[in-house]
Amino acid sequence: MERLQRKTSNMLYLVIIILTVSTLHESYASWCTDQQPVTCLCFPQFNKIQCTNQPGLTQIPTNIPTDTKLIVFSGNGITSIDTTSFSGLTFLVDINLSNNDISSIESGAFADLPSLENV
Repeated sequence: MERLQRKTSNMLYLVIIILTVSTLHESYASWCTDQQPVTCLCFPQFNKIQCTNQPGLTQIPTNIPTDTKLIVFSGNGITSIDTTSFSGLTFLVDINLSNNDISSIESGAFADLPSLENV
């Protein structure tokens, strides 16, 4: 009986992992598709979003998946960063904003990013 319970528990754990990974891939795919007319690449296996070399991208996109760890928004036309630009992204480790037109960064724009190491 105990062996059967253990097998059932292990199978349930495996199903939960598969559903979680599937949901993460779907959330990134959905987010990338919703960014039209901007073209973004999403790499769910790395929790990475990349939107580069698009002068028409003038602000940080909204509703970025909350488990994102790496953002590459280089070579765009982003002009400002405010306190809500990256809100809720507590796993965010690295943001690349190089080669944009940033003229304003609101005080505290990166304050609620406990995992952030590089900007």
